[in-house]
Amino acid sequence: MNKIRDFIKKNYRFDRRAAVFSLVYGFLVGLSYVLGYQLEKMGMTLPGVSGKFKIFILALLIMIPVGFIAYSAFMFLDKFYSNKEKENSNAGSLKVFFISFIAILICRIPVFLAYYPAAMSYDFGRQYIEAMKGHIWFYDYQPLIHTEIIRIFYLIGLKIGSVEAGMALLCLFQILVTSAILAYTISFMVRVTGKTFLFPVFTVLYALLPMHEIISVIMTKDVFFSAFFVLFICLLYERSLKKSILLDVAIVLTAILNITFRKNSVYAMVFLILGFIIYEKKIREKLFSVILMIICIASGLGAHNAMVVGFNCIRGDNSEMYSVPMMQLMRTYENQKDNLTEEQYAMINKLIPLEESGFSYYPYCSDCVKNYSGSRDGIWDEGVGNFFPEWKSIGLAYPNEYIDAFLFLNKGYWYLPDRMYAEVFGVGAENGKGLLHTYNCTAGLEGGVTETCYAPGVRRYFEQVINENAFFTWPLLNQLFRPAFYFWLLIFTVFEALRKKNRKGWLLLTYPMFYMATLFFGPLVYLRYMYPIILSLPVLMSVIIFEKSREK
Repeated sequence: MNKIRDFIKKNYRFDRRAAVFSLVYGFLVGLSYVLGYQLEKMGMTLPGVSGKFKIFILALLIMIPVGFIAYSAFMFLDKFYSNKEKENSNAGSLKVFFISFIAILICRIPVFLAYYPAAMSYDFGRQYIEAMKGHIWFYDYQPLIHTEIIRIFYLIGLKIGSVEAGMALLCLFQILVTSAILAYTISFMVRVTGKTFLFPVFTVLYALLPMHEIISVIMTKDVFFSAFFVLFICLLYERSLKKSILLDVAIVLTAILNITFRKNSVYAMVFLILGFIIYEKKIREKLFSVILMIICIASGLGAHNAMVVGFNCIRGDNSEMYSVPMMQLMRTYENQKDNLTEEQYAMINKLIPLEESGFSYYPYCSDCVKNYSGSRDGIWDEGVGNFFPEWKSIGLAYPNEYIDAFLFLNKGYWYLPDRMYAEVFGVGAENGKGLLHTYNCTAGLEGGVTETCYAPGVRRYFEQVINENAFFTWPLLNQLFRPAFYFWLLIFTVFEALRKKNRKGWLLLTYPMFYMATLFFGPLVYLRYMYPIILSLPVLMSVIIFEKSREK
């Protein structure tokens, strides 16, 4: 009996700290299901104090089973902490890198041939026109560094007599860079954890999961940015082990690439200053780390402004930043137009062109509202102070409309059953839309790029999975294509770091967490916006799950 009691005590001990985090996690997941279900079925969440109380009670009911699952997961992870024997984590890391790199490259070749010279969709069309016309036409709505890269390969194409060849070289360059960084992250995880099973698992995942394959040939800023994003996190971890000037230089250069490819990354990087203040123990180390982050931010912003001045390009407006308040005002008008006073109507009309023809409210995407409203000079482009009084007044009168507008716009990031993130612009192979867009947006342009398919069977497969969203029918695996899956995995990782008081984990999570926060205020939910988080999570989890055993 004593042996049985000791076995139960050892293997089934109650962890109060884990229980608290499990219940909080379960409540948040439950809340997401209640809110998401109401938005889908009713087009709104229950209004008023009584409505919100009902939502709270329903979330509590879901909290119990989800919390139990989360608690079991926490206890399972403890077994990794207690694993004292580590496999050789240093020997062969270079071998892991090269094998992963070659395997990923080989699997990219059929996709490249299927979409030769590249999948030129989304904003690539605008950037391609700017690249053709020259620097004076550059518009910093899109990353200038990316437009310049497109221009370089466009000029190479002209030099060799084929713009298609130029774009193919650009696509191959993108594949090489991203494959190398993915291979580095795999070798990084094996080296950090000492778990060699991660090598085949993530090599196969990155090489063969259709999402990763098709993204590698899509010519948007998000592909390069995602690779540099995860590289930046890896370098921060390397610095926590051993500081050197060479490593600090690499961190600054990677930070510059992060900021110049995605301006909203600078907001997340600012919070790394606070992260280092909490993480570093010695005053001297705190000071050096804070200075390093300030140099990173200043260098990134400086590089961007240098390109703006050097290219003498057109400056973009700031309307993209205000997608949420625009949609809140538009939803209020759409649902409450019969209840608005003349003064309230005038307030909304001042900010939103209500009388414009072709103007409509689509709760899942702010593009229409943003494109019409953002053109109003002196309002959205000149800061919060120009619209805050009117926005606040309407919000106090109709708070539930504001809440629902915000939730609708980012529902795909937190509601697991959501499908609109993959259907927001349409579905189908004929239009090249769906989960990821693969249509050629330069096809109708003078001097545009002609697309040629050299692997029709491969193309049909990706059209079915990605454009027609056949992945939704895949049991379990369909979760790997959902932004919300990665969001809740990120939150779970945060709780795991808090539960284990893993200060290094807190530091590394600062950047992706606050980048994730910026996505909630974006114009819509897209898988490619989430891609930096998707690539970062395996690295973050490997560090956080195994960090305690390393310290031992």
